Amino acid sequence: MSTTPPTDEQLHHGSRAHQLILVTVIALVLPTIFVILRLLARHVLRIRLYFDDWLIIIAWFFKVGLDISGALLIKHGIGRPIQEVSLPDLIEIFKIQYTGVIQYPLCVLFTKLSILYQYRRLFPNHDFKLVTSVLIAITIMWCTAVMMTGIFMCTPISKAWSPMMKDGRCIALVPYYYGMQIPNVVTDLIILLMPFNEIRRLELSWKRKLGVGFASFLWVISLVCGVVRLAVMVQFGAKGKDITWNLIPPAIWTTIEPAVQISTACLPALRVLYRKYMDHRREKAKYAAHDRLRALELTSPADGTSGDGNATTTTSDSLYGSTTQGSWTTKDHSQREGVVERDVYV
Repeated sequence: MSTTPPTDEQLHHGSRAHQLILVTVIALVLPTIFVILRLLARHVLRIRLYFDDWLIIIAWFFKVGLDISGALLIKHGIGRPIQEVSLPDLIEIFKIQYTGVIQYPLCVLFTKLSILYQYRRLFPNHDFKLVTSVLIAITIMWCTAVMMTGIFMCTPISKAWSPMMKDGRCIALVPYYYGMQIPNVVTDLIILLMPFNEIRRLELSWKRKLGVGFASFLWVISLVCGVVRLAVMVQFGAKGKDITWNLIPPAIWTTIEPAVQISTACLPALRVLYRKYMDHRREKAKYAAHDRLRALELTSPADGTSGDGNATTTTSDSLYGSTTQGSWTTKDHSQREGVVERDVYV
């Protein structure tokens, strides 16, 4: 959020709004698809939604709110030189920005809580659960601090969307951006590294461990986005006074980072749907082979002998035995072994 009054010198021309439009559309569609796939995986396995599923749904709603705010920013002139934006539109831009100090941290909070509660469900180790509990508390405190600081950034509060007011004051933006993003990036890094020791303990083949580890490692994309957003926000705080023009890069990365986080949190669901698809293909291939074998049996001599007089007793079971794939079973809160398909993340 900017608290710098406009300048009279026009340094830019045209509009950069198309950049934000393109990114906003992608950043809305992508996490929406991944959330739908996550819910579809639950439906395919015929299991209830877990607490972490509800948390990611809440995060998605806040993400939609951020994208609606982005659309309203475009409507009121973001991306154009400030000299081409009317004062009422400028005030509306500042008001919309002000809502971002609530929507953004809540979106990030619920996404991270979803991942941490997912970890608690999948890895029942007591020490690991204790670490996740501490990180959950830290993340909630971070969100609360960012929101409270953003809400009361200016005195009086109305100066946040009316920076032209002569009375009142606002805190410096660059320290606020550092205080917001550095803990965000640190918690991203911890979330990235947390599950690997637990994955190593799983009784799975090394290929499956590699798959689970790779799905968890994709959170590194969120970490990178957090670092880039920090750099962009700090650069914005040090730029000139053409606020509506310079706001485009921060707005872009503010919508990209939560989109990547939500998508990454839902990625393991793709493994489930892929496995189901491959199982379906194998079943179809097995039945097709069984039908061909039956056709051959029907065309063979009635006495069950081949042309050289030797008996032929080939059956479909001798060609296609039943196979049972390894699975990752977890224990629920009552310490009972979970059913084979209770966990959708392997």
